Amino acid sequence: MKQTTKRSVVRFFIMISIAAAVGGVIGFFSSMLAAPFSEVMAMAGVALGYAAPGLSAVVMVVCFVWAYRAYGRAMGLAQSGKDEDVIAALDTLDGTMIALEIQSMTTVCMMAFSVAIMPMAPFVVLASVLMMLISMLAGIFAQRRVIEEVKHLCPEKRGDVLDRHFTRQWYESCDEAERARIGFAAYKSFTATQYGLVAAIAALVILSVVTPVSWVSFVALGAVWFVQKIVYYRHACRYKEG
Repeated sequence: MKQTTKRSVVRFFIMISIAAAVGGVIGFFSSMLAAPFSEVMAMAGVALGYAAPGLSAVVMVVCFVWAYRAYGRAMGLAQSGKDEDVIAALDTLDGTMIALEIQSMTTVCMMAFSVAIMPMAPFVVLASVLMMLISMLAGIFAQRRVIEEVKHLCPEKRGDVLDRHFTRQWYESCDEAERARIGFAAYKSFTATQYGLVAAIAALVILSVVTPVSWVSFVALGAVWFVQKIVYYRHACRYKEG
């Protein structure tokens, strides 16, 4: 047991040393390339800002075609009435939901690039906002149609996407196996988000060496991190006591 603990401590300090060395090298070369890299970042930001409405439209078309085809396959499988086909239909409908989520998230992210160039191109911002609204509305009602079909295949399911209590109602209508799957997926998502936030903060620190990075970016990431941690510990203590 003691040997295992010592090995863990040694590995930890080795990883810290390697990370510090890599960070120092990256910081050194970043400072040398600060001026040209800052110009490249600025030009890339402007280019993405102007391209945002078009990129959003492309992603929307691709994802809606993907969702429509997946929905069609699910309907074909569900018509047979066989248990294995119904299960396959439900899995296919999961793909439909993924496509709809991707297009919604992409249009929101693209809008942020357009907002950054608002003083130069206000109409581009309006186009991005319009694309986002179309994406969100179309996505929500398409998801509602998919959820209704899932409820048709699984009558025990409850909830309406347009209801703000949908997530809770849907979770309460799941059986133990489904709740276990949701819990495992949430755990994996929580872990990935932790690593992602740390990596994002580290990337911003490195970028701040070569190009101006607003403190708002650090505050936004820190706020997400704190909210996630506080909510996790709050509910962990709550259910421990209950």
